[in-house]
Amino acid sequence: MISKMIIEAIEKTAYEDEVDGNCCFCGTKKANGFIERKKMLSGSFTDYNALLDKTAMQVCDYCQKALSDKYMKSPKDNSCGLRLYSYCVDDTGFKTIDMSEKIYYLFEHQFVGKFFLAFSNLGKKHIFFKGKISHSNDEFYVCGEEYNILFNRTQNKELFELVNSMFQLGVTKKELLSFSVDTKKIVKLHIPFEKLVKLKKYRANCCYELIVNALIKDKKKEI
Repeated sequence: MISKMIIEAIEKTAYEDEVDGNCCFCGTKKANGFIERKKMLSGSFTDYNALLDKTAMQVCDYCQKALSDKYMKSPKDNSCGLRLYSYCVDDTGFKTIDMSEKIYYLFEHQFVGKFFLAFSNLGKKHIFFKGKISHSNDEFYVCGEEYNILFNRTQNKELFELVNSMFQLGVTKKELLSFSVDTKKIVKLHIPFEKLVKLKKYRANCCYELIVNALIKDKKKEI
């Protein structure tokens, strides 16, 4: 139950399960304060296929808070939704992740116990109910707005070093994601031909877009 894990980590409070029922998001059969699904979801919600229990018409207290746009506090102390953040939850608690920290969390951070890692890019969708809980620092799931990727640190180290070296030279994220670098730029930046050849082999790699979107200019760190 990912929402329970998130909310208890944020509030540092363990809830007692009280009410029988099924939550459409997490599937829990008991929870605090169920409300009707139609009262919780707006007309813009489209991820019905991702619901754990599509037949359930209720939302539990944990998922209500995880879905609420008034639950979290922004740096300006304005209410905002969990969907706007990238974050991780493990046995040490809840931590929001800045753009500059994403590569660190992918390759270096040591998670404690079971954990959940979510990366938000546009902040337009709720993603917590689409993810999976992980248990290994070597290989784990990263929940995104359109994907749930199994990420292996060792296997993706070479990929990171390749795209990061090109990005630091001046190749844009747009060019990396489209696998299309202007010929004049290749010559101007002295990009080795073998790097372009290597790049193409990652076209079908589900971790490629994840790493490219996490790159930060002049923030390269040896891993």
